[in-house]
Amino acid sequence: MASPSPVYVGAPRRQVLLEGGPKICRETDLWGDQMPLPPLVRELADAKLKAFCAKRVPIHIRDEVRLEVEFRGMGVTLYELRPPWASHALGPEWTKMPIAQFRYNPAFALWTLYCCDRNSRWHEDYEIGPSQELDELIAEVEEDATGIYWG
Repeated sequence: MASPSPVYVGAPRRQVLLEGGPKICRETDLWGDQMPLPPLVRELADAKLKAFCAKRVPIHIRDEVRLEVEFRGMGVTLYELRPPWASHALGPEWTKMPIAQFRYNPAFALWTLYCCDRNSRWHEDYEIGPSQELDELIAEVEEDATGIYWG
């Protein structure tokens, strides 16, 4: 009996071979929402993103705006935080707006950059492809030639 032919899924530039024939492949299967980032990858990403946040927002205005990162599964999200403009009506919580998301694929050791739309849905930034260097994707967010991250 012949073995089933391999099935490839994904964008042409990032195809993934699924063993055992036809399967439904969702992004959560590829990025592993249930699995955390490998410890060394997480430490390096945390250090690079915290350095970016510190450089982007000067100390003297951090009471007006902050940048923070949040790790979840195989990804990390960059947020901009602003203080409440009407704390008596909205409470003391800072407003949290998603800026960018970096997703790690451990099978290929690649990071992929995503931008957020007005409905808080994430879309891959096709201006820059996946990269083994997180620094390249951070630089893309900082440069923001298309205006999709900082407006």
